Amino acid sequence: MIICPLDFAARRQKFYQLLEQRKLPGYFTGNLTNVQYLTGFPGTTAGLLLTLDRSYLYLDGRYFNAVKGSLNCADDLQLVAVERGEKLFDRLARQVANLELARVGLEKNNLTYAQYEKIRRRLPGSAATPETDLVSRLRRIKSPAEIQLIRQAL
Repeated sequence: MIICPLDFAARRQKFYQLLEQRKLPGYFTGNLTNVQYLTGFPGTTAGLLLTLDRSYLYLDGRYFNAVKGSLNCADDLQLVAVERGEKLFDRLARQVANLELARVGLEKNNLTYAQYEKIRRRLPGSAATPETDLVSRLRRIKSPAEIQLIRQAL
């Protein structure tokens, strides 16, 4: 299910460093382009919580069962099933509480105000912090492998 041979774990490591620099213990993205950039997962429904050293990829049952054996999960990437009838934001809130994250950055450019408020209300022990799209900062700089793929496509 991964579409190209890129080093997604290295991308996540760079993102963890960015979180450390910003003193931000957690960051959530539901932007599918960002999810794919950091994990290789090309699906149409997913969310990704990143902490300072670990990532949690939230998938519904259809995707979870399809990719659990085929997605190249590095040691830092954990698949999380969002069960039937469960809301992604509820599952996220439980994970944030379990991890005791003091703050979680939310991509303000990729959420409606209603979505932001929905998440914020579910994270009472954590401060939901509106953040710019931090992942796009990494996506601007192409790795040698990405440059090679671009050249091949031309």
